[in-house]
Amino acid sequence: MVQAAPPPGGIVLVVDDSSVARATVESRLVRRGLRVRTAGAVAEAAGVDLVGVGAALLDLELGDGSGVDVALRLRATSSSFPVAFLTSAPRCALADRARELGPIFEKGAGTDEAVAWVAGVIAPR
Repeated sequence: MVQAAPPPGGIVLVVDDSSVARATVESRLVRRGLRVRTAGAVAEAAGVDLVGVGAALLDLELGDGSGVDVALRLRATSSSFPVAFLTSAPRCALADRARELGPIFEKGAGTDEAVAWVAGVIAPR
């Protein structure tokens, strides 16, 4: 199957401290024809080249901070930068803060929904 080239801004930043979760999400996004850049921590995400990145899918709880920290950095580059969160703890105080920045999807059952959201933001139909 030949996939069309992603549009400009068709790169997704995925930040999750679980290598298994990162690989799972990356695989699903690539199947949608999207390019992916990954990071496993807030500090690592800070070093990612954001040129062409059009959206981010962030784990809420990272070992050295939170997805909210990453989202705020991304929003500093553009106040409307699309961010969403994929977490196993959707009902915590941090999730309440994250909801102010973007949707929250639950790991496992909500992973496909999160991938669909990102694909829709990157390449609206």
